[in-house]
Amino acid sequence: PLFSVSSSVACLLLVSGMKEAGQMHTFQPPFRYFVVDAFTSQALKGNPAVVVMLEEEKENEWLQGVAQEFNLLTCFLIMTNFNSLQVTSKNPRFHLRWFAPTLEVYT
Repeated sequence: PLFSVSSSVACLLLVSGMKEAGQMHTFQPPFRYFVVDAFTSQALKGNPAVVVMLEEEKENEWLQGVAQEFNLLTCFLIMTNFNSLQVTSKNPRFHLRWFAPTLEVYT
């Protein structure tokens, strides 16, 4: 396998809650991500990489900023066909983009 999940990492919470006008507001994490061991079939081997799950496309600057923040190769899986039962190579469920900390990696 290309990836072996070594650990599921909790999402960053920018703000867990705040009081405003006497009410408690909670915020959803900005994105879900996992740190995986890439290019190996064994846990704790290979190269660390981040896999970020997104429900919609983001701007290039945002994607690059996330990769810079992690300072690791970062794969973005952008969901495309939520309701499609016909998932094929021409109709994929995810759009994939790779970013190194300094540039997008084209495959």
